[in-house]
Amino acid sequence: MSSDVLDKIEKDTKNNFYGAILILSSGVCFAFLGIFGKFFFQKGFDVGLILTARFITASIFLALVFLIRIIFKKVNYFHIDRKHFFAAIFLGVFGYACFSTLLFMSFKYLSVSLAVMLLFTFPFFVFFGSVFLGHEKFTIKKVISLGMVAMGLFFLLSVELKVESYQGVFFAVLSAALYGLYILISARYQKNINPVTSSFYVITGAAVALLLYNRPDFEKIWSADFNIQINFLLLGLIGTVLPLSLFQAGLQKISGTKASVLGTVEPVLASFYAFVLFGEPLNYLQMLGVVIIVIADILILK
Repeated sequence: MSSDVLDKIEKDTKNNFYGAILILSSGVCFAFLGIFGKFFFQKGFDVGLILTARFITASIFLALVFLIRIIFKKVNYFHIDRKHFFAAIFLGVFGYACFSTLLFMSFKYLSVSLAVMLLFTFPFFVFFGSVFLGHEKFTIKKVISLGMVAMGLFFLLSVELKVESYQGVFFAVLSAALYGLYILISARYQKNINPVTSSFYVITGAAVALLLYNRPDFEKIWSADFNIQINFLLLGLIGTVLPLSLFQAGLQKISGTKASVLGTVEPVLASFYAFVLFGEPLNYLQMLGVVIIVIADILILK
């Protein structure tokens, strides 16, 4: 075996390893969204205000960090070429802003567990989209991994199949399709760019779109107590900046399908956080679901 082939194998192995770490770290952060959501819902905040404040806070945070880098390090993270700029704005508006809104709209007609289950069909959209576009090869191993993920999520989320309106199913599946499209476009057009810069423009695009759509009353946040305001800041940082940047960095090292399957660690960790922080029990079927998802994550990396 030639040295070039060995070097390529070694590079692919490293990319797989570091890419997996980045995507899993992103999942660790994303899993906190449920915790923040539950906290803000209990405090009487509506979805539109929460989502808009989330992305505006994250955008302002990154802008301040970028300005500090310019002043003290003479490094400009704002710099982006036209192609990457328009791709990032598109991803923010038609990716995060739309899929997040559609997901919450589906909650009106479906149980949360079923809506989340349908959202996490996005790895299927990514896989078949990648195969259709010629970015990935169709393999039985990937199909098995995707099937295991679906089964694991079904057990983990204790999915209630009661549907009040198929409008909710449409919203949830469309949300999954848009998230899958977000990953496909990111993997294709956001490769050669600093992941933090990419995240800033994606987040800013989403923030503007959500602001125009929801037109929320921010007075409720300004007049809230300090603890609530701190939690909005943490939602912007832990629930938005870190996971989006880590996921984008991971996408630059591994395929969209691998990233999607590994991203299903999010509901696993969310269930664990709920168990630790709120004492929400995990039954045997849910624990079986966790095991199946972990096996699927390991299989997709082999």
